Amino acid sequence: MLRVRQPATPRKYQSLATSENVELRRTSSSTNVPRCTRFWIELRFRWSLLSLGCRTGLQILFFFLAVSTICFLGDVVVGGYRLPEKFLVEETSFAVIINTYKRPKQLQEAIAHYGSKCGKRSGVDHIYIVWAELDVTPPHPSTFFKSSKLRPGDTSNNSDLTFVRVPRDSLNSRFLPIEGLAWKAIFMVDDDVRVSCKSLQAGFDAWRAHPQSMVGYYPRLSAPSRIQNAGADIELTYYSWPNVYLRQQMNFILTKACFLQERYMAMYWNEEHPREILDYVDQYKNCEDVAMSILVANVTRAESKAHVPEIPIYVEGNIADTGLSSGISSGTGHMDRRSKCLNDITRIYKEHGWEPPLDYAFNLRESSWMQHWPGFWWQTRPSNVFEWLALKNLLK
Repeated sequence: MLRVRQPATPRKYQSLATSENVELRRTSSSTNVPRCTRFWIELRFRWSLLSLGCRTGLQILFFFLAVSTICFLGDVVVGGYRLPEKFLVEETSFAVIINTYKRPKQLQEAIAHYGSKCGKRSGVDHIYIVWAELDVTPPHPSTFFKSSKLRPGDTSNNSDLTFVRVPRDSLNSRFLPIEGLAWKAIFMVDDDVRVSCKSLQAGFDAWRAHPQSMVGYYPRLSAPSRIQNAGADIELTYYSWPNVYLRQQMNFILTKACFLQERYMAMYWNEEHPREILDYVDQYKNCEDVAMSILVANVTRAESKAHVPEIPIYVEGNIADTGLSSGISSGTGHMDRRSKCLNDITRIYKEHGWEPPLDYAFNLRESSWMQHWPGFWWQTRPSNVFEWLALKNLLK
């Protein structure tokens, strides 16, 4: 009688063929066992076939997934924006200043968003457009609300709109004092940035609790580079979100979406502010926001009894940035230019007797208006997911 010889079981699998595994396999193949029970038995059998290292790795992964899920669900229920005991100012509305140049589509969408969708219900009382197209007459304000999605005749939520024609095309013009400006709170924003109405209201609440601070959605860090040449002066490096997150430190806010007090605009242009700073911004067409942040840090430090700058406030919000591929910050070498700006502008300030302005670093979690539950450092997130892509100086 011809016998068919069964192939030998490889030695490394022989130890797995235990009586328990055989019993699990036999039970899972039984037709009398409920489907869910068979699935569980089959899962146990498959698990027993894994190596010890693989099982340990999966257990660690499942543990972190469980913790993350619990934190996420708890954060949804318990976490949220801070509710201070009192606001330091009684302002109930603010003005929006939009900087634009030859981008009519972005401007139309920005006005529709901040002036109609958010509008007066969100505290936006007036919108000022900084118009730098010197040879072009700005359109009439009424034309910007014709395409609004509001019901016919329902214009009660629309913010007032004014165009401010500036004498020259300069990034410094966004900080020009505006005649007749009656609001202490100014929301400075680029025409390609859309802050959700809820996040905008949260930012205004944060500013009312910290009216001397810059309050915004893009935190940044100025700090000495980890790599310094021996004997050379300490070089500052411009760090964006990935470094801010990993170091859990920040010390200034970008003015591309930022609340600040209107008095800082006048200070930016007064005689005490070094004229070389404005000339530098005009020459390199960059870093006016860095200059404003340094100015605010110096002013608030001088006004502080502890001689410490006012803490900048990060508002974790929801932001759509439609200019990621076309703005100034999208070009190659942007991060290097920003680092150069920090060093050059700091040097100019020090030459005029100002103190090193951004030598304080603040804890990111303590500077955040959003409070997460249970409060782990890694729960903080950027206002725009594309912030994670700015990896240029990650290891520097």
